[in-house]
Amino acid sequence: FRSLSTYTPGTFEGWLHRITTNLFLDMVRRKQRIRFDSLGDDAAERLPSREPSPQQIFNDTHFDADVQQA
Repeated sequence: FRSLSTYTPGTFEGWLHRITTNLFLDMVRRKQRIRFDSLGDDAAERLPSREPSPQQIFNDTHFDADVQQA
């Protein structure tokens, strides 16, 4: 209400255009914002291991013999 004394009435179209413009600018700003969430202390436990799985080790060691027999 601080600016009520300087208010000048305008058209409905101008009011609607200003609201539409502000909504669009808010949407663009929201999309440009990048969020970085820190990983918790248990992050290493949740990340997949770089070590091969037991199934992968078995396939690597026995696959060649199976191909040679075929």
